[in-house]
Amino acid sequence: MEWINSLPKIELHAHLNGSIRDSTLLELAKVLGEKGVIVFADVEDVIRKNDRSLSEVFKLFDLIHKITTDHQTVTRITREVVEDFALENVVYLELRTTPKRNDSIGMSKRSYMEAVLEGLRSVSEVDTDFVTESNSQKIRNACDGVRRKKIYVRLLLSIDRRETTESAMETVKLALEMRNVGVVVGIDLSGNPLVGEWSTFLPALQFAKDNDLYITLHCGEVPNSKEIQAMLDFKPHRIGHACFFEDDDWEKLKSFRIPVEICLTSNIITKSISSIDIHHFADLYNAKHPLIICTDDFGVFSTSLCNEYALAVRSFGLSKREAFTLARSAIDATFAEDEVKQQLMLIFDSASPESLRKLAAINHRKTRPFFTAASAAPSGGTVSPIPPSFLPLFPHFSHRLSPLSKWFVPLRGPLFLSSPPWKLLQSATPLHWRGNGAVFRKVEALNIRLDRIRSRTRLGLQSAASNVVTVDRNLFKEEDGSRENGGIMESFVNVPNMISMARLVSGPALWWMISNEMYTPAFVGLAVSGASDWLDGYMARRMKIDSVVGSYLDPLADKVESFDLLCVVLIGCVALAMVQKDLLHPGLVGIVVFRDVALVGGAVYLRALNLDWKWKNWSDFFNLDGASPQKVKPLFISKVNTVFQLALVAGALLQPEFGNPDTQTWITYLSWLVASTTMASTAAYGAQYMKKKPISMIKRS
Repeated sequence: MEWINSLPKIELHAHLNGSIRDSTLLELAKVLGEKGVIVFADVEDVIRKNDRSLSEVFKLFDLIHKITTDHQTVTRITREVVEDFALENVVYLELRTTPKRNDSIGMSKRSYMEAVLEGLRSVSEVDTDFVTESNSQKIRNACDGVRRKKIYVRLLLSIDRRETTESAMETVKLALEMRNVGVVVGIDLSGNPLVGEWSTFLPALQFAKDNDLYITLHCGEVPNSKEIQAMLDFKPHRIGHACFFEDDDWEKLKSFRIPVEICLTSNIITKSISSIDIHHFADLYNAKHPLIICTDDFGVFSTSLCNEYALAVRSFGLSKREAFTLARSAIDATFAEDEVKQQLMLIFDSASPESLRKLAAINHRKTRPFFTAASAAPSGGTVSPIPPSFLPLFPHFSHRLSPLSKWFVPLRGPLFLSSPPWKLLQSATPLHWRGNGAVFRKVEALNIRLDRIRSRTRLGLQSAASNVVTVDRNLFKEEDGSRENGGIMESFVNVPNMISMARLVSGPALWWMISNEMYTPAFVGLAVSGASDWLDGYMARRMKIDSVVGSYLDPLADKVESFDLLCVVLIGCVALAMVQKDLLHPGLVGIVVFRDVALVGGAVYLRALNLDWKWKNWSDFFNLDGASPQKVKPLFISKVNTVFQLALVAGALLQPEFGNPDTQTWITYLSWLVASTTMASTAAYGAQYMKKKPISMIKRS
């Protein structure tokens, strides 16, 4: 997935010694092997081993610590790790490492950290690649027009679980001393989770917290409910992994809103999670809980941040827009200062048009095993539905709508709703115009020929018109009909109706475009369909065509391009594709389906009443000879609804390629307008129904 490479990303859980290149490790191990310090063959075997349980991982870390003992090596691996993340378009990195002491070579915890800082300085500024393409003046100003720190790096000092309370306190004090450098921002508790007790590190961590250092904890890597509860009660600023949480742990985590660093590949390889299908990512994402996709140790687990995002996209059905939003939301979980957060927001929100085009939605139907509003929860727990995404500007009101959330969540996308066909198709009135225009004569001649063909096949449609059109080579004339009202044969086919038919069959073509991610062509096709809607109306007025069929066919054609009536073949082509692409939401579709099914069902019911529930076959049921035709007259609220629909479907099609989170907010508001006007039009058409008496009832009275 090449688009993931261009996606700006934030890495918040990366261990320095776990992110070393295999080639670098082998090179360093070979040098030490030649010196007799280690056995190179043993190191090579461990490094190239693919099956790594949690215990095997920490054996590998012990080897890595033996290899990376001198200042020069620490500086080198720091530089390489940062460069590797920068190549993935990681714009912000929090790198964590445990300060080490090696008295044999004169390395102290402080000198170790100074070697790390030296590695950072060698990569602190690089030529920008995507920022110079930005059209944003703010971005160019922030980057001095030419150069910027392509990747912001902050350091977390890790406390190893094998350390004593005194050693842990020494690490915290070192972090406080180095905080003035502007790079060290917090403390991490890591190491073998089977070693050490929480009470051993609590004094040092509390001291760090009291002195405004950020805290992140490796939590729930192994089953230990007592420690998990104690860590959550400590209320760290973030936690990592959270693989062995029980229901009470999840409730407390979500109530505290503690961001979670998610390391998918690490959890699967170490067997902390047995299968990606039951990973707690889905539950947290559905609950709108803050989470960040991370690598943990990209060297140890042979992964990358791009690979982690690709794994999330494939496994949980994330669209590109969702992946972009997920990456951007990580800004709030960083330990960076406010100024850096603002710069990161500018980087995400002011991406180049080329980058935005790469963020179009993908087809996530191929691998969506369980990621739904009711996906499987970890440890068999229940899954909270996605909280409503409406009212994003007024979050303090959102909880008041929570009882409705299961019906309307999430209103991620729009729905095109059209005028309803609340009456069965009836016959068209004959063509009426005067003049001798060549074009009109040819059109009428075509109508007459088609009418003759239809007459031979006994396809009879009659109306209540009193005039019949005959064709003269020189002039069209109107003559009195030989029948009384309701007895003439007329043509179903005319140019405006043919245009409406063409618009009707364009639905499958637009569905194909959307299914193949051709959003801009689909938008153009929809615009052409909209123009044809105006064209057939203009021609009908110009030709003085007063067609009842057209009054039904026109909204029906619009409907095919507008929403999904589930199993109806020609209805809902566009909406079906957009629902599949997550551009429309089924909940909103349901509102429209309810309205139109009810209205069409009402029309069938009225027709049955008009026939006193007596007809020999369906041909009689649909034969409207002698029946008084009624045209569909769209109400004002229906027209307003249609305007909102047009804006909504246009925005939904353009959002993946040209939109941003702000435009998505307005699309959400527009979705509510469409939903409300749809329900209002339902009520209005229902009131119109109540005012009409079926013919059978009139006869009885």
